[in-house]
Amino acid sequence: MFLASAIAIPGPGPTSTAKTPPRIVRLWHDTTRVEQLARLRALELQPGDDFGQRAWDLAYEAWRQLPETARIDLPSPRVFGRVLGLLRTGATLKTGKLLRLEISAEEIAELLGYSKSTVEAALRWLDSGPIEHQGAQLSRGLGLIHRGRRTAWAYLEGQLRRVYRTSQLVLTMVGRALLGLLPSDAEHRREQRRARYARQAPPPPATVQSVPHREQEHIQGATADAGGGENLDGVTDAVGRSWLSKIIRSL
Repeated sequence: MFLASAIAIPGPGPTSTAKTPPRIVRLWHDTTRVEQLARLRALELQPGDDFGQRAWDLAYEAWRQLPETARIDLPSPRVFGRVLGLLRTGATLKTGKLLRLEISAEEIAELLGYSKSTVEAALRWLDSGPIEHQGAQLSRGLGLIHRGRRTAWAYLEGQLRRVYRTSQLVLTMVGRALLGLLPSDAEHRREQRRARYARQAPPPPATVQSVPHREQEHIQGATADAGGGENLDGVTDAVGRSWLSKIIRSL
C-alpha cells in the first residue's frame, strides 16, 4: 500500500487546442502529526493505572454479557490505563495542550510499547462506536473518547482507493470527568482569563539597588580634645593633659 500525499486530477476542459495541465491537489499535511509525535516522544507519559482499572470494570460488565460465540478481545486494565494516560498527559500540559491527538493506532502502539491490534481493541472499547462481530452489533463502547478516523487516497493492489490513515482522539465530557479534568469549555475560559490578567497586570516596579551604609570609624585620640595619642596634625599629649586639668579645676 502506498499513501499519496498529493494527487493529480484533470483540469477543466481546454479552451484552446493546447491541453490544460492537471491540477495538483494536496490531500493532507503531516505537520501536526509530526509535531505531536515529537512532543509525545519527549514526554514522560502518565501511567493512569487507576483510570484504566475503572474503565476496565465498566467494559468488563458489557464484555461478559456478550454471547459465547463472539470472540471480542478485552484488553487488560493496564492497556486501558496507558491509552488514557497518553490522553491525560496531553491534556495536562502547561503550555500548548494536546487536546486533539492526530496520530494513528500504530503510532500509539509504538509510543506505549504494545501491538497495533491491542491498541485497536482498547480504542474500540473506549470509543462510543458499536462493538460488532461478523456484522452484528453486540454492544457499544464506553464513550470516554471520540475517535474520528481520517481517510486518505492510497494505492492498494494497484488501484487508488480511500483508506484509513490517522485517528483524531478527543476526550469526551465523560472521559474528562473520569480522568479528573475540567470540562473543555471551562478550561478554555480559564486560560482566556489567565491570559487577560497577564495583559492587564501592571509591569513590576524597577528595582533600585541600595548602596550599603558604611559606618564611620571612630579613632580614639585623633583630635586634641579626644584625650590621648598624637593626632594627625602633630599635636602632643600636653594638649590633652591641659584640657583635663581645666576640667578638674572647674569641679
